Parts: sequence; structure tokens; C-alpha cells
Amino acid sequence: MACSVYCAAFMLEGLYDANAGQTALGMLTSTATNSWMNMINLGAGATMEAWDPSLKSNLTFSHPWAASPAFDIPAGMFGIQPTSPGYTTFQVKPQPGGLSWAHITVPTQQGTIGAAFDTTASGDVAVGAFVPANTTATVEVPVSGTPGTSVFMDGIEVPATADGSFLRVDDVPPGCHVFTAARDSQARSDPQLLSVCPAGQRPH
Repeated sequence: MACSVYCAAFMLEGLYDANAGQTALGMLTSTATNSWMNMINLGAGATMEAWDPSLKSNLTFSHPWAASPAFDIPAGMFGIQPTSPGYTTFQVKPQPGGLSWAHITVPTQQGTIGAAFDTTASGDVAVGAFVPANTTATVEVPVSGTPGTSVFMDGIEVPATADGSFLRVDDVPPGCHVFTAARDSQARSDPQLLSVCPAGQRPH
């Protein structure tokens, strides 16, 4: 990573904004000298002021602004971002990169938002989302090849809009939902996707 620890946040944000999820994942998981793993290997109990003592001899271990992954992962890798004040409306736009599955929950003043992705047997990426009460979501499903015009939400085909290499579903209501680019009866029982949903709230 050629930039400083401080600038890493802006670089990762730019990569996710450009839909370069694989490149961003490579930066997040790097083990090179200029990496967060290097900080961990050096025994830092908090994020450091510089990547390595060789770059700054009097660095400290107390720079929370260096902890970019703490917000780049939910906002970038999972694409959880507000589209109106207070998360009354928000988006979920996962960019898995080379990860086969992952899930996360994010607290907001409207309630906890959940997002997950998992690679299906066909190689497609399925998306799980929990939308809190009194909110509405936009969910984007990564697709390979030419995007179609529909997505399966909880097993039911719904209209979708092509957005680059994603299919976007607007006005997703509160509740636990599973999205697939093709019909997949197993996705609605996928534990990786349902892990973000509260007990008793599962897709029908």
C-alpha cells in the first residue's frame, strides 16, 4: 500500500466506489510491511501512527484514525450506507472480492441493519439483508455476465435495475430477505445468509 495509514481510508473508499472490491480486499488482507497485519504482528494493541517503525521511529499505538477497516468493511465491502438522514433509507451493496461468504450487523438509530453474502453452488453471489422497522432499503446483487431485469427476493421474482455489474432492487420493506440473481430454492435456508436475521424473522 503506497499511501500512508491516514490516506488508506480514502484509498479504500475510492476502490469500493469504483466497484473494485477484489483490489480493496487485497489491500485489507495484505501481510506486507504497509499493512494492518504488520501492526498486529508487531504487537500493537491499537492502530499505529505509521505502518512500521522503519517509517517513523517515534510512532505511537494510539491513532484510531488509522483503523480504517472498522468503517470501510461495513460501508465498502458490504455497501451499507445511508441514502437519507438517520438511515431511514439505506443501501446494501456487497462487493465480496474473493471472499466466498461473510456477514455483518451495523447498529443505527433506526435499528440494527444486517447484510450477508454467500457464493451459491452455481458460483453466483446470494445476498441476505435485514431491514429494520420503519426503514426502506435498496439492495444490489452482484452478477456475472450481462445483468438481467429481475431478481428473486425470498424466492419470488421481482423487477430489478441493471447497475453496472449489479442488479438493484428498490423499496425493499422491513424484515429478513434473501436475494438471488437466479431462482435458488436453497438460498432461503442458507445459514450464512440468515445469520443476520433475528430469531423468528426468516423469509417465508
